[in-house]
Amino acid sequence: MLETLQVVKNRGLFFVDSLTTGDSKGYKTAKTLHLPATSRDVFLDNRVEESAIVRQLHQLKGIALRHGYAVGIGHPFIETSRAIHRFLKGIKETELDLVHMSDVLPPSNHRPRCALPHPLSFYNLS
Repeated sequence: MLETLQVVKNRGLFFVDSLTTGDSKGYKTAKTLHLPATSRDVFLDNRVEESAIVRQLHQLKGIALRHGYAVGIGHPFIETSRAIHRFLKGIKETELDLVHMSDVLPPSNHRPRCALPHPLSFYNLS
């Protein structure tokens, strides 16, 4: 992990720890290297069902409203794309900003933001 994160740092990138294992050391290792890093707050599509993903998105929104930002990650599944599309239709424009992952490094004092994957670019939802 250390060698991989050193390459990430040398290339001017950042690291997002997906926390897919309970003993992930990625975030802590990145911080020791002074590498910009964050970890996910919500895994959106561990259940690949649109309604379950929408619930996860609402959980992500709640975290963002409480803490000022939240990070959600997921896969480029059509169900994830549809859920994000449905979620975005249902939120008020002034509630939060959807931003690139790099914009939550470090968190700012702006209104709450959620960082999401951008699967909408993979699918035509029309």
